This record gives sequence, structure tokens and C-alpha cells, in this order.
Amino acid sequence: MKQYILIGLFLSLSALAMANSSIGEGSELKKEIKRTINYPEFAKEIKLHGLVMVHFVVNSEGSIEVKEINASDSDLADYVKEQLERIEKVERTSEGDHFVKFRFRYVEM
Repeated sequence: MKQYILIGLFLSLSALAMANSSIGEGSELKKEIKRTINYPEFAKEIKLHGLVMVHFVVNSEGSIEVKEINASDSDLADYVKEQLERIEKVERTSEGDHFVKFRFRYVEM
């Protein structure tokens, strides 16, 4: 039953993300997120993969506040939340709601 609830949450947040994502391709916010959030070391050690979907707000001070997070793994969710909230002084043009999806996949090298 839990799986069906989680899948429903993913699908609804995914639909919102596609409809409402306001992070432009060349925006500083998108660049900073790409620089900040990478496949975490703890996940590499155990070959963890998963999906994290986040709804966050950039407030008027330029800080990120995570409003909702859904993930296939709670450790990945915690990692993404911590990393997003570390980003400081986001440009004012990014103020408002954002929806982002992160896919973490282990790749043998």
C-alpha cells in the first residue's frame, strides 16, 4: 500500500513540476543547483540510486525554503534538502515557487 501512495505522490508532484517549473535553462539558480547537488559519496559506497522530487520557495531575502520533498530514499531526501538550503543569495528573479526532480543513479567506472 505504501508503494502506491508514494507512486501517487511522485506522479502528482511530477505533474506539478512539469506544469510550474520556473527555473530557466540559463538561470543562475539552475547553475548553482547543478554545482551544488551531485551524486553523494554515501550513496556511491552502497551503490544507491533513487529519485527525489522537491517543491521549494526562493524567499525575498534570496534564501531557499524547502516546502515539500518526496523521495524513494530518505537519506537522498535529507541530502538534497541540506544542499538546497545551503545555497545562499539566490538572484531576485528566481523568487517564488520551484519544482525540481533529481535522479541519482550509480554508474560503475
